[in-house]
Amino acid sequence: MVRHTQLRSTQMWQKNSPTDGKLAIAEKYINKTISIVRKASDANHVDSTVQTITLGSRAAQPTGLTGIKPTAENGNGKITGTTADMQYKEKDNNEDTWHDCTVTETEVTAERHILYV
Repeated sequence: MVRHTQLRSTQMWQKNSPTDGKLAIAEKYINKTISIVRKASDANHVDSTVQTITLGSRAAQPTGLTGIKPTAENGNGKITGTTADMQYKEKDNNEDTWHDCTVTETEVTAERHILYV
């Protein structure tokens, strides 16, 4: 678990203590170079090495997607308009597993899904 993380972009420092180990990237950091350091939790540990990352622009919201309901009870549905660059997962599933989409259409379970571009 990340206890204390500092996020630096140019002259700006931001302290974060995410409880789930994930660090959300605020819009103000997009298209900037950031440095990330995990701060030591106590005097018996040392700070991590600095990791420098250049964040690109966010992907545009996909267009041309259509959800198709299953044709049979307990059957799978489809999302049409997908590309091989997209991934999906069930919206209400707590897993962090993303599945690759296929070109043109992707078969999915009859749940709500999130697409990642």
